[in-house]
Amino acid sequence: MNNKITNINIYNTSGENISCIDVLFDMNHFYVKYETIYRVLTALRANANRVRYSHYKNISNIRGSNRKIHQQKHTGRARQGSIREIHMRGGAVKFGFYGDYDKDYARRFRAYKNINKKEKRIVFMSVLCDKFRNNSLFVVDNLSLNNTKDAVKLLKQIDCYDSVSIVYDNDNLGMGFNNIKNIRLVNEDSVNSYVASQKKKIVFSKNAFEKIMNNLVKQIKFKSYE
Repeated sequence: MNNKITNINIYNTSGENISCIDVLFDMNHFYVKYETIYRVLTALRANANRVRYSHYKNISNIRGSNRKIHQQKHTGRARQGSIREIHMRGGAVKFGFYGDYDKDYARRFRAYKNINKKEKRIVFMSVLCDKFRNNSLFVVDNLSLNNTKDAVKLLKQIDCYDSVSIVYDNDNLGMGFNNIKNIRLVNEDSVNSYVASQKKKIVFSKNAFEKIMNNLVKQIKFKSYE
């Protein structure tokens, strides 16, 4: 394991540095191959933006022969056409939702892209370490600000007003952040490397950061990923 400790500053709601948190991980010297980062981020983006290809099939979309099932007369049975007709089992749907369906586009992008769990973790940690090295990662002790004016003041004080993702825990987010543009609010259970890399900077609540980092440090064995 990596036994080096990284100190990360904690800010209060006024943007003042009040303490620091110790992370049992060397965030200054953790690197991952760019090929791995590209592969994981591409897969996460594809899974987040999958094509909604659900639709009913009309008769032109049903596979099967167009041959007449039996002759028109002299069988004693009702006249029948193709097995693809709407009244046949497995046939078409007459009055259904078709939408704007692009079969070629859906065939290429509808598949869910699997990601190795280990790669997902190390890429997430790599993104956070990169944010930390570039002074773009901040931890705030409390995000329960119900006044938009106070929320804007906090973001400007720590220089995160232009483009930022805010990661909060379940009970620690005020309504003051809802009206601010250029920010993305993410729950601690939904954040991943793709979300963390979308904005220039990222702000965590203290509880969310501790939970995420504890899980990552436990699951990542420090090796040479350079």
